[in-house]
Amino acid sequence: MFEGLRKPTEIIVIVVTLLSYGCPVQAIVHAFDLDERTVASWRDRAGAHCEQVHHALIETGTLDLVHVQADEIRVKGRNMIAWMGLAMMVSTRLWLAGTVSLTRDKGLADTLMQQVRRAALSLRPLLVLTDGWAAYPGSIRRAFREKVKKQAGVGRASLVVWSQLHIGTVIKRTEKKRVVEITRQMAHGLLNQAEELLQRSGGGTVLNTAFIERLNGTMRERLASLTRKCRHSACRLQALHAGMLYTFGPSTPPEVGHLVSLFLGGTQRAHALLPFLQGTKAMLRPCLFFDLLHIGRERHGFR
Repeated sequence: MFEGLRKPTEIIVIVVTLLSYGCPVQAIVHAFDLDERTVASWRDRAGAHCEQVHHALIETGTLDLVHVQADEIRVKGRNMIAWMGLAMMVSTRLWLAGTVSLTRDKGLADTLMQQVRRAALSLRPLLVLTDGWAAYPGSIRRAFREKVKKQAGVGRASLVVWSQLHIGTVIKRTEKKRVVEITRQMAHGLLNQAEELLQRSGGGTVLNTAFIERLNGTMRERLASLTRKCRHSACRLQALHAGMLYTFGPSTPPEVGHLVSLFLGGTQRAHALLPFLQGTKAMLRPCLFFDLLHIGRERHGFR
């Protein structure tokens, strides 16, 4: 993250922290007397670093997800319309996956669900809730399936969907910008088992997408270029991708204490924080952003 940069590390951390809390680039340029291209470069570096941290610590196939919610945000940029897909683990509020695309198509849903799959423990009971977008059920089935050899001898193994996978959809009908009807239905699996997973994860008593919708609101609040009718909208898809990663990078909640210890590189500071972090679902505090931008060099082999 900091290799080759001449500015003080403290200034870089402050700038990236401000970016992750919704401060526009131009405000930082005038406040710190920096070049706009310098701030953009630090933004892209922070995004790339947080992406590597996410791959190394989250997408390890060790999380018993239980209940996942996914949704997408329409992003109005400069001379472009983009779509940002997000997914989260409800029981711990852990941000699992995110992707940005110029088109809202099957490829966006496939990429998002493949990221969730890389984080998931195989063949565990799982409930995935989405809105009514028709691309989601097929993408979820393609992501959560395993190779099964049904016949002996030479031949390709069959891809079988997890037996305990449940997919629910929540469709809202609006009139005059007000929700007048909500349709809840199962696209795959059984409703009674889905309700058991809802209770187990603390995600409510009925099928809902409330948690991912709150995450969408947090993203619009924390990333300046996502603000509606703003004058600092993004002109590059890469800027949105990097912003998504550094926005949630410093504020990703830990699932368990050992993940926090790994997240902070096994430092003494991590062990001192374990009693506090094990008993809360709150976001990691901004004071840990400095640790986030420094981890990974020795343990995970990335910069």
